Amino acid sequence: MTWQSFEILSCRFLRLPHRGGPGRQDCGGAARWGEAKAKRITAYDVREIAAGANRWRVPVRNGTICAQKGWTEGAKREAAKRGLKLSRCSTKRRSSKGRNR
Repeated sequence: MTWQSFEILSCRFLRLPHRGGPGRQDCGGAARWGEAKAKRITAYDVREIAAGANRWRVPVRNGTICAQKGWTEGAKREAAKRGLKLSRCSTKRRSSKGRNR
């Protein structure tokens, strides 16, 4: 799975519209937003995402970071300090009957 497809599927998981693009958050709008990363999240990544939220003029505390490969202990501490939620977004596609493909 490429990072682009992970980004779109994680936005669907968060039930937010996919925005994307350089210099913008991946999902959502002004009230709730999400950022998807296909790598392991570190504390440095959390600080960069929080600084990006200030540039996007959205509240930092309404953000969710989806990580495909998890996060470090430092990232957990940094996210708690800044009020961000960490999520391990499920990217399994579901059929119309609710079973996994």
